[in-house]
Amino acid sequence: MFKHEIMRISLILLVIILLSTLLFGTLYAEQTKGNPKKTINVQDKSDNLKQKTASPWIYISAALCIGFSSIAAGWALSNIGAAAMGTISEKPETAGKLLPFVGLAEGIAILGLVAAIMILSKA
Repeated sequence: MFKHEIMRISLILLVIILLSTLLFGTLYAEQTKGNPKKTINVQDKSDNLKQKTASPWIYISAALCIGFSSIAAGWALSNIGAAAMGTISEKPETAGKLLPFVGLAEGIAILGLVAAIMILSKA
């Protein structure tokens, strides 16, 4: 019962965060009317400085990418780690075979970070 309550509360919090992100994003977009005030100086290949506007949706998408990948990695690691520890306690010789599975779960968060860096490099 306790695990189901935690899952329900975390799902409610996730929905609240997503809805508030969409609400504040649309309010920001309406306030700026498509002209964000933040500009970035960018040098092109001919060494001329240009000003490029940064969309707030780029930052929101990068944050969601990191957030969801971290949540998924934590969830996967909790399931895989518990199963691996149970197996290692019964058969200690399987520790080397189970370690890569734990590393694969950590790779989800790393790939989310890499994807967010790629998104931010387009800003």
